[in-house]
Amino acid sequence: RPVSSPTTSSRGVLLSFLAMRRDTTAAKIGGTTPKRKWHKMCIRDSDFTGKELSAIIEISKGVASNDRYVAAIAPPGSEMLAAVADSYLAANKPLVSTTSAAAEILRAYGGKGVIWRTRQSDIAQTELLVRIAKQEGLKRLALISTLDNGGYTFFSWFGFFAKELGYPDDAISISAFAKGEACDLAVQSAVSSAPDIVF
Repeated sequence: RPVSSPTTSSRGVLLSFLAMRRDTTAAKIGGTTPKRKWHKMCIRDSDFTGKELSAIIEISKGVASNDRYVAAIAPPGSEMLAAVADSYLAANKPLVSTTSAAAEILRAYGGKGVIWRTRQSDIAQTELLVRIAKQEGLKRLALISTLDNGGYTFFSWFGFFAKELGYPDDAISISAFAKGEACDLAVQSAVSSAPDIVF
């Protein structure tokens, strides 16, 4: 059953994340080990901003502070994971993210034991992009990236890995644009360098 289900736009995307709840029924009827059940929490949201975003964060923090839940699947993305992770760290409660890959999350929570990710970090993904280009024999590379949590690691590490794999400076083009802005100028900049591939 849903823990909470705030009313939002009916045309929105269905977002769901899970929390594992302690079921004390077994203990009440003489059992010795409480059962654990997954409970799905669904939130309708059109663009994950404003009131809806706050609702998602508050629900997730509520799960962190509620002893009935022993673990949770995180809300989507690195920014939302960062918004709730400290609550789970304080409660020593596992929080599993299936979508976060930002290096900032690894630096902030790596090795602390309760924040888990099922994806490689953006650093590893950036290295893989450049390695594939090198294996394919591509001579000129371009990257277009945002400067938010979802893109900054690519922006920061792409040139480093390209240089490490022997690409000269004039064979590497990196263009960035701010989150929410049109990407036209960044695309024009990347294409003007005549790359063999654009990431």
